[in-house]
Amino acid sequence: MRTRDGGNYDEETEDTQDNWILDEILSAKTRRTENTPGSANPDIFDFTIEEESEIPPVIIGKALPAVAVPGPCLYKEGDFVCTDVPEYAGEWPQVCRVIAAEENHLVVHWYKGSKSTTWTPCTRRMKGQKGRTEPWIERVAREYVWSTPFRLTSAGHIPKKMKDRLDEYSF
Repeated sequence: MRTRDGGNYDEETEDTQDNWILDEILSAKTRRTENTPGSANPDIFDFTIEEESEIPPVIIGKALPAVAVPGPCLYKEGDFVCTDVPEYAGEWPQVCRVIAAEENHLVVHWYKGSKSTTWTPCTRRMKGQKGRTEPWIERVAREYVWSTPFRLTSAGHIPKKMKDRLDEYSF
């Protein structure tokens, strides 16, 4: 068997067989530069990295919208909110239903449950009256509210969007 240049194929060295692709690339590059002697061709094999450019973040999956800081008139009676009251730091998540919205405070009714169970209203014992309970209602400063208003599902669970935000929230 003969090669292109007329030599015997068996006589080619292993070095020539291994480097044929490199020879092709170099010959194509020299042909391109010989055909256009006056023009300045950019070197297609010159890879540079701009270290000063910022790499954009990669989001895998659906991006969540930014959580807006609730304003004074966003809350209405019956809405649920998540809070981070230092007095109840061991209880998480802190979910409550808005009873009334004041300028700097919310009057809330606390609820108990977890991310995967039904939420039910909290009650507390009444002082001096044996066995009687009352709804656990308190005033909470607006600065402790960190979520936008939401509604529980028909089964009494937290909606999926709010569960995702609970996972992201760092307390």
